[in-house]
Amino acid sequence: IGLLHPRIVIDPLGKVRLQMNDRSASPEWQRLRTGLGCEAKLFVGDRPAGVARFWPNWRRELDPNRSTVSVDWIDGMQQAAERSPETIRLHLTGSIAMSFQAYREWPFDDDHPTWWTGAADCIPELIREGE
Repeated sequence: IGLLHPRIVIDPLGKVRLQMNDRSASPEWQRLRTGLGCEAKLFVGDRPAGVARFWPNWRRELDPNRSTVSVDWIDGMQQAAERSPETIRLHLTGSIAMSFQAYREWPFDDDHPTWWTGAADCIPELIREGE
């Protein structure tokens, strides 16, 4: 979870977006031999709110080492998230298939790639733009 460092960003108009660390020059990311793909289930309180799928994209332009991740919201839940962003929590599940998406976009010269297949719950950092 530390490498992904998920966060919820609220823009000046109150819109919610999910961001993840995509890659960085940190020693942890440099040692990583995986795509670190995962599925993120979003909850507003205890209510399922949406699903996002993430994998590092080595060709994407980043906003300092972060990517905005597209969320498939359940009907009405994006508005609920915007009303109560402090109640958003995530359940992250590692995915082999999504990890290999990163390899498809930038074929690494690695005979023994690894991947994360665990699961973890977290409360994402909350950032309000313009404050």
